Amino acid sequence: STASPCLNRRSLHWNGSVAAFSSESVTCTVLVDPDYRGPLTNTATISHSDLLTNVVVQAIAYITDQPVLQLVKSASPDPVERNGQLAYTLRVINLGQQATGLVITDSLPANTDLVTTSLTGDGQLVGNQVHWTLSALEAGQERTLGFQVTVRSGAEVVNDRYAVLSAEGIWAAGAPVKTRVIGGNMIYLPLVLKNFS
Repeated sequence: STASPCLNRRSLHWNGSVAAFSSESVTCTVLVDPDYRGPLTNTATISHSDLLTNVVVQAIAYITDQPVLQLVKSASPDPVERNGQLAYTLRVINLGQQATGLVITDSLPANTDLVTTSLTGDGQLVGNQVHWTLSALEAGQERTLGFQVTVRSGAEVVNDRYAVLSAEGIWAAGAPVKTRVIGGNMIYLPLVLKNFS
């Protein structure tokens, strides 16, 4: 059975039951001050006597007239074998208003070669960078792009120069992605024994 939510000045409380392997949705609509611009964070806390600790989840909405762009990147496998292929997946996310004329650039990491057949989403190699263009990304939408490289040398592959720019002048860069390199050619040195007796 479910119960109606109870509202006080600062929070919304919902009490009820959720059957095993099922879900329950609680929806809340708020009125934002007309002159406010910025992030709006909603925090929900789920508590029950059978839980070891409360479950806390957050949702962030952006109150803005502009796009809010984010880049999230992952690499696989990690670690990667030397002379093996490393796949990058890049998510372009718009948390604000519509973004148009997007250009995404991603510089190839040092000591790697692009696998040209791996480019997704009409990506193009320009010099040492992969370029993608998107005509638009609506509010709340995301797009996934990717490519692969062959790892040639080094103990680590660092991909830290990738960004997105929209026609509205909104720019975002992603956090560095580091991947450990294992294996490869072994160098054997001769063992010299000296008898001092």
